[in-house]
Amino acid sequence: SAKLWCAEHGICLHSFEGHQDKVRAACFSPSGARILTCSEDGTAKLWDAESRACIATMSVEIGALTSCCFSPNGQRAITHAL
Repeated sequence: SAKLWCAEHGICLHSFEGHQDKVRAACFSPSGARILTCSEDGTAKLWDAESRACIATMSVEIGALTSCCFSPNGQRAITHAL
């Protein structure tokens, strides 16, 4: 799972559950409104940062996802697979 932490106090605020294997990367959208996670299970999940709900799951059929990031305007995301 990916965890959201309070940077000031070091407290875990939320654990993002739903991937079937190890989460390899996570990032915030430029606006901070969304979080993208990617996993060795071959999925990337898009989360609402405020409600912490999963709003989309994207699957690839080429292997484990190892990294992800948003475009500068937040309109696109890119993932990398092994």
